[in-house]
Amino acid sequence: MLEPDSEDMGTISRLVDAGLEFTILTEYTHESLEGDNTEEYATLNFTAPSLLKASLDGVCPREWSKFLAPTLVDLHITSIDLDTLGTIFQQCQSVTSLKLHNGFFEEEDTPGPLSHPGPLTPPPSICTLDLQMSMPELVAVLNLFSASPILHSLTICDDQGLTARQLKRKQPHPILIHMLRGLGPLTAFEVYGDQDVVLRDAAGRTRRFRVAAEDDPCYDIGALWAFLVARHDAHHTVRTILGTTAAWRSLASALERRQPEPPADPGSGVGLQIILDHYGVIPMHDDNPIPPIHLAALSKLTLQPPGGVRRARCNVAAVLQSVSMVHSERRGVVVCLGGLMLEGVAPRGYVAEYQKFVDGLKGVGPEGMWLPCAHCVARAEEIQDRGRWCVHCRMGDEVMKERCDNNWHRGWP
Repeated sequence: MLEPDSEDMGTISRLVDAGLEFTILTEYTHESLEGDNTEEYATLNFTAPSLLKASLDGVCPREWSKFLAPTLVDLHITSIDLDTLGTIFQQCQSVTSLKLHNGFFEEEDTPGPLSHPGPLTPPPSICTLDLQMSMPELVAVLNLFSASPILHSLTICDDQGLTARQLKRKQPHPILIHMLRGLGPLTAFEVYGDQDVVLRDAAGRTRRFRVAAEDDPCYDIGALWAFLVARHDAHHTVRTILGTTAAWRSLASALERRQPEPPADPGSGVGLQIILDHYGVIPMHDDNPIPPIHLAALSKLTLQPPGGVRRARCNVAAVLQSVSMVHSERRGVVVCLGGLMLEGVAPRGYVAEYQKFVDGLKGVGPEGMWLPCAHCVARAEEIQDRGRWCVHCRMGDEVMKERCDNNWHRGWP
């Protein structure tokens, strides 16, 4: 695999622009670095008949037909036009994952280069499609896939989002028609922010809506949930709801409009997963208080650390404060700490610290509302039995230890 970096960029650029053939090369990645001389590193001129994966950011082959190997299964391009797209469809009949990120957004009155596509037929092998374009281009490209097999994973990142007005129209927005085509009854509704929503069905298919904007415009989460309820009976089928602290208000507002219905089986319900911020607590603001999330059919609450944080630890008071922000009419709801670790205690005293958390649950909400998780109880006992932390990632049980990316981990010291 060739990965140009800031130190060897010139040497590698000359190498991949020399018209050579790399017979055993299977993966090529070019990531545009800040400060790159785009003219010096603008072209590729080589062949790789065994190439399986290619990711091109800020670089363009001199001849796409020469660069695109029929063996490619994973292709990521950050600048795309109709001719290139047609060449990809013709030559890459084995591609399963296709990412097209134009990296720019045209004004609404200035159509982008993909606004009027011709008769192009995508390979039936494509099951993962990731698009980042302006809204007209998104609709144009997705139209090409209208007769293709159902996509397993579809991600769009657009410049406009879906407003409440668009979601309330009798005729759904074209993006919604394309995004939800082939999606079975929804089982998961995940909100990662006002501009990032993921839908999942029972077959494992995913649909992700994202917006390339720092503030407005963005998706109206409440209106999107109401649309899914009205047209796809999401309130009857969704059994997992996930939210981050950044999306707390949007999720609380959405659930206030329409609650998921409790399942027929009284022993089951809806699981709520909350990804906390880096401080392990839901931020509170006196001038703009955060509303609680109300979930009548709640059966389990799972608190997770932010993604990629291996040492996410917080104290008992912070965890209990987060739990107090979730309301439900049900009793006996299980609380799981997920990947969180309680701080301020040595491993040999971890069971006692966890017991403080269990005792604290009794004072949060109505009597009998919260129950400790059997998984967390077993983990606390395992940490105490080991009696020491991992010296690299500061985690104390086998499952968490494996998340540490240090090669030293082949056993405990």
